Amino acid sequence: MIDVHCHILPGMDDGAQSEDESLEMARMATNQGMVAVFATPHIVRGSYDTEPSTIRQATERLAECARNAGLPLLLYPGAENHPAPDLVENCRLGKVMTLGGSKYVLVEAPGAELPWSFEKILFNLMVGGFHPVLAHPERNPTLNRDSPRLLSIFRTGVILQVNARSLTGFYGSRVQASAERIVRECLAGLIGSDAHQPRDYEGLRRVRDHVRALGGDRAVAAIVQNEEALMEAVSEAAARFTGLPSPRR
Repeated sequence: MIDVHCHILPGMDDGAQSEDESLEMARMATNQGMVAVFATPHIVRGSYDTEPSTIRQATERLAECARNAGLPLLLYPGAENHPAPDLVENCRLGKVMTLGGSKYVLVEAPGAELPWSFEKILFNLMVGGFHPVLAHPERNPTLNRDSPRLLSIFRTGVILQVNARSLTGFYGSRVQASAERIVRECLAGLIGSDAHQPRDYEGLRRVRDHVRALGGDRAVAAIVQNEEALMEAVSEAAARFTGLPSPRR
């Protein structure tokens, strides 16, 4: 399995706070069947302003620690980007850490109300040649109660990333019901742990089976197809960044 959303880098946001904790998260991810993890710290201008170069360097450092610990886990840089109006322009200028340096951009669905220009930001990303991946839409109160609006976003080509722990009920019954509906209707394109600490990985090995139980082989196939496309894109981008492993190796 691939984890496209994880706050594993030490001291960058509200996730892991030490290298030891980051390494324990990597160990837990491996134990739960993850073969690749994208490190996606929060990027919110004025709160979390980590530069792409810093994210890449921290990911390379953690990847080295994981290798030294004998963990067969591929680690890639990324970011969970706040849907700010300047996100599209910053992507064009190379100021945004995309998933593994590819054209895939993880965009946060905020926990509060959506900005008025939300759909426009996602659309302009696609016009600019990027692939927006919408993080945990099931947790947003607007998208949670407005299924037609979420379906409209999906139909424009945005990839919906569901949190694994949403499916296990960690965020409550309303979020779980929304996540299960997304999976049941085969709208889920990727799964992420959104892990902030080692224990957040507990029980995630069974999530793929839960997806199949909800949406059948078609739901699983949609996720696998997007995972393969993402890793192919990362493979093509890997040569641009020293130290990034290629999925093809």
